[in-house]
Amino acid sequence: GYTRISGEGRETADTTGSLGPLTQSNFTELEYSFQLISSVPNGSQYCFRLYDTTGASTLDTYSVYPEVTVTGAITKQLHFRWRDDTTDINTSGGWLATEDSNAIGVTEKEDIYRLRINVANTGGNAEATTRTYELQYGKKRHSCSDISVWTGVGNTSDAFDMTTSSHMTEGQATTAGLLANSEEYTRISGEGRETADTTGSLGPLSPLNFMELEYSFQVSREATTGTTYCFRLYDTTGATALDNYPAYPELSLGSGDNYAVIGEYGTIDLTNNNWSTVTLGYSYTDIVVVASPRHAPDSDTQRLPRIKNKTANSFQIKVDNEAGSLTATTTVDWLVMESGSHSIRNGTGTTKVIAGTINTSVNNCNGNFENAGTSVTFSPSFNAAPAVLHTIASENDTDWTASHVRGSGGARSTEPGTTGMEVSLNRSFAACDQAAEDVDYIAFDTVHGTHNDVEFDASLGGDVTSCCSANGYGTSFTGTFSTVPEVTLVAQMGEDGGNGGYAVTHTGTATSTTTHYNSIDEDGPSADRAHTSEEVAVIAFADTSGTIISGQALDQDTYRFYKNTDAIQPTAAHRAENTFTTAVDDAEVIRLRIALQVGGDDLLASGETLKLQYGQGEDCSAIGTWTDVDSIAGSGIWRGYNNATPADGATISASLLNSQTNILETYEEQNNTSANPNAVTEGNRGEWDFVLENNNAPVDTDYCFRMTLSDGTALYYTKYPKLTTTSSGVWTQF
Repeated sequence: GYTRISGEGRETADTTGSLGPLTQSNFTELEYSFQLISSVPNGSQYCFRLYDTTGASTLDTYSVYPEVTVTGAITKQLHFRWRDDTTDINTSGGWLATEDSNAIGVTEKEDIYRLRINVANTGGNAEATTRTYELQYGKKRHSCSDISVWTGVGNTSDAFDMTTSSHMTEGQATTAGLLANSEEYTRISGEGRETADTTGSLGPLSPLNFMELEYSFQVSREATTGTTYCFRLYDTTGATALDNYPAYPELSLGSGDNYAVIGEYGTIDLTNNNWSTVTLGYSYTDIVVVASPRHAPDSDTQRLPRIKNKTANSFQIKVDNEAGSLTATTTVDWLVMESGSHSIRNGTGTTKVIAGTINTSVNNCNGNFENAGTSVTFSPSFNAAPAVLHTIASENDTDWTASHVRGSGGARSTEPGTTGMEVSLNRSFAACDQAAEDVDYIAFDTVHGTHNDVEFDASLGGDVTSCCSANGYGTSFTGTFSTVPEVTLVAQMGEDGGNGGYAVTHTGTATSTTTHYNSIDEDGPSADRAHTSEEVAVIAFADTSGTIISGQALDQDTYRFYKNTDAIQPTAAHRAENTFTTAVDDAEVIRLRIALQVGGDDLLASGETLKLQYGQGEDCSAIGTWTDVDSIAGSGIWRGYNNATPADGATISASLLNSQTNILETYEEQNNTSANPNAVTEGNRGEWDFVLENNNAPVDTDYCFRMTLSDGTALYYTKYPKLTTTSSGVWTQF
């Protein structure tokens, strides 16, 4: 064996004194005392080695490396459950959904909820200090984990307010375990909160310990229609988020018939040619998925995305090459849309988007690229040539293939036109023998604008993108971004080269605020990657993820009845705000102020025309038949009225509702309204004034009123104006 000589121990310096020199078959033992600093992330792995500082060199060999994996405290928001306010804090009951489910229906303003939430230490060591847990919320755009701005539920003038409950007291201990605890952790008592949104000092939690917290709060009138809110716990003592959030509670406010989430976008890092699943933030009826990769064709192996197994809220994606041999990490940008024709807001108007899926068996490949594709008709047609993204969206044949689009009835070099295109399979340098596959496509009007608070751009480049330079080829955006876009998708339009190219984002030059850098690539046996110049389409979004919405979320949530006066501003109110009125006489003229809260996206100036309807019934939400308020001097029982002085459709001069904070819209003597003169940003309200005459409406009858779009599309209704006509006053003789 070897002969040992004395070594050293070190606790202050990490370097020994001079030792040795060791003779042949000698060894020494060294020992070091050290600790991990508090900022080391959980799950980190470290290797250790000896280094000769005298010779400034490593040792000759390292037969073994000491390793350390950090397993400190890991504090997680682990489980939750929603319930109503009917059950004591330590009693099971009043549940609105199963554990970790947000399927509790549409949330209304002024609703009261109780949220039971589990926080656990799943790490190997105890927490270092106690924590104080604040319940926070944030607006969901794509996913809860993407939210950057979180607000305490107890903050003033926000979407939620803490509210007292007769079933708990402030700070009451949660002595019963009401959540499942499938992990079989050890429970300690937590707290309930009804006044403050933050607990007292709790913990520190030992390893595999958990506690249950419960909060009582109310949805305020400042919550925004059409918005989904996520909730999380936040440690105010450490001024830090928890280590992990496996489950987020969510509440979704209603939005009406004129609003829907119709798409979302993001990026994913894919490993080798393995399939990965993307779980979407929302559910859809029929999703269309397009994607494009980022790599450098001048130096990297070919790769192209493929989609399969689309569901209502997920899809599978991979990148691969024709040889099926890709071993690399690839960032892929993706975009999902609901199938169909859409008109999305762009900040100054609307942008047309058409998304669909076409099945094609037509093959095109190198030397045989003249085959007409399967026809797609754009309905309605575009005003100018659109930017079209396209991706293979099935795997009927496991062989590699790309997709190809060209103009309708045109040669391979033509680009999609205003009325349609042809789609085929693009085998590039591989054989033209691919089985039929689905191709997903999304076509955009070319535009630069803002949608759902995010800058976006759809552009077409000239025939300038080829293969393969070290820096890529620049395609100018239609407009200039304020910041560099985070999501960029690119696709080839037509085929000038005849070899079967496809477009990728080139990583040799970073995207800027004005330019996207891309390249054509080719694949298959004998692919020379010497492609001629092609036109490409580029779609870009400023954020790392987000949603695409259709229509406008409008919530009728405030009203007040006034006595009529021959002026644009009524002064004498019948009753308080959001209070029904009674004893409206035949031939009486009244004024109705209504405010609509805007959600989802800003309401542009001149963005909507509306109308007022009435229905008979005590429960406004249950009324099945609504009738337009009739014109001035019409025969309807509720009709407009002509005041001599103010002009019909004029802009009102002052807000009377919501503490006089609303955006001023129009005074209306009959349907339809004028187009709204002023824009309303998301979360704010526009205010309208209607003049109504009782034209022999039946006595002692309840009537409700609602605004709709001018075509009759219903909005969302938190509050219905309601009145009762005067009773008959008829005496009966006995």
